[in-house]
Amino acid sequence: MNIFIEKIRQQLLILPGEKYQNLMMPSYRGRLLKGEKKLDSAVMIILYYKNNELYTTVIKRSVYDGKHSGQMALPGGKFQESDKKLENTAIRETYEEIGVFINDNELLGKLTELIIPISNILVTPFICFLDYEPKYKKNEKEVQQIYEVSISQFINNIKVKSEHQYNSQVIIPYFDIQNETIWGATAMIISEFLEIFKRVNN
Repeated sequence: MNIFIEKIRQQLLILPGEKYQNLMMPSYRGRLLKGEKKLDSAVMIILYYKNNELYTTVIKRSVYDGKHSGQMALPGGKFQESDKKLENTAIRETYEEIGVFINDNELLGKLTELIIPISNILVTPFICFLDYEPKYKKNEKEVQQIYEVSISQFINNIKVKSEHQYNSQVIIPYFDIQNETIWGATAMIISEFLEIFKRVNN
């Protein structure tokens, strides 16, 4: 594993935390948080090099009758008892959704857990590094499209919009990536990783 990736692993031992998640937090988020028990889930940030740049993978979910229909997301899903550990949830869901199998020794660590209020899910983001460019096999039922995104694209494409939601005008930071909008919990997770990326580059 190269020195840069090893530095990322070390940074994951002391996480930047909510402060950097909140840089991409929609202004209405606090009103939706509930006190009831959360459902556990996990997502995966896949890191790999392509054309000498660090890349990751995001997906656009298929349209379905649900709260996250058609949204941009990281591969992942809900914990199942057979998973035993949340990292296994992230590994299983990544394989099921995009056909990329991840070994335990490719995991670097995890980021700060995050509540998704609209579905009452507590999500734990995991990070892995692949020393090859992944080959994808899309789950047609769950995934509409797979996007390969360089980390520099995220850094250079942060925008803010204002919308009328929940009976008020709200501010929504987002990443404008390949003509798609990445916002909400996914953007907050990526925001914390970007702080780690910046620290390693300093």
